[in-house]
Amino acid sequence: MANVNITSLSAATACSPPPPIPDRDTGIADTGASGFYFRPDAPADNVDPTAPPIYVGTATGQAQRSVATADFPALPQLPAEFPRSGHVMPTFKHTLIGIGPICDTDCQVLFSKAEVTVFGPDGSPILRGWRDDAGAKLWRFALRPDKDDLPPRRADTQSSSLAAFSAYDLPSVEALVRYLHAAAGFPVKKTWLAAIKAGNFASWPGLTLANATKYFPQSDETVKGHLTQSRKGTRSTQPKPAPAAPATEPKTPLPAVRSNELHIKELPLSRLYTDDCGRFPTRSRSGNQYIMVAYHCNSNTILKAAFKTRSDRHHLEAYNSIMERL
Repeated sequence: MANVNITSLSAATACSPPPPIPDRDTGIADTGASGFYFRPDAPADNVDPTAPPIYVGTATGQAQRSVATADFPALPQLPAEFPRSGHVMPTFKHTLIGIGPICDTDCQVLFSKAEVTVFGPDGSPILRGWRDDAGAKLWRFALRPDKDDLPPRRADTQSSSLAAFSAYDLPSVEALVRYLHAAAGFPVKKTWLAAIKAGNFASWPGLTLANATKYFPQSDETVKGHLTQSRKGTRSTQPKPAPAAPATEPKTPLPAVRSNELHIKELPLSRLYTDDCGRFPTRSRSGNQYIMVAYHCNSNTILKAAFKTRSDRHHLEAYNSIMERL
């Protein structure tokens, strides 16, 4: 780190400690957070409750939903490229300041035993925080500091329980379930839900029985993986039915007296071929949506009849109307 005087920075903080700063006015420096996430009462700027919400996965494996977007408080010493936008999380008890977005702007973050300092791209300090001297001993930043250099903050309580603060963006719970379903090898729904219910996926973050049941993906890989199956009846043990004997027509007895006469009887033959068109997108004034087209071979005539539905009643009415015109 070029042109950084650590000794002078430490000396600047050696002043009388100020009154305790409330937790709502501070943010935890979190290397596991992928952005800025504000608690509901944090002093953020440009709060927009109409912004599209996002889902944030926490270290406990649950997905939390944001209610608004907000900006990191505008401080005069921060450069223009410093990240500012974040999300307001109604269930978060602490404001999380992601270190990753800060480092993506060519800034450098230095953690020491008692403080944390952010250096700009030119090497000059632009933001300084402190480390709690009790409880989880986390590094914090003041969201609205009175001056640039803040001394270490005195602890508000004597002791506090340890907790892990981490968050990362998720596009939606549905996308998470789709990703975990692919990671599990695209199992079928019944098998996968039974395994989740049995606790075999308890360590997978965000994968609960309710989420998997609601957002189970209908993937092509699941279907194609169960197409190759043994056909039924290839090795059947059932006896095959005996083939039926062909039916023989009774022979017409020959006349006792042979004759050279030929008798021809002409029978009327009428052929009619019909076909139905597909349903028309607009219903006619009389309520018809289909047309039956018929071709009569003897008269070489093409006839048509409209009908309402494809039910047998309407279908027969159209057929009978064509037969009446022959």
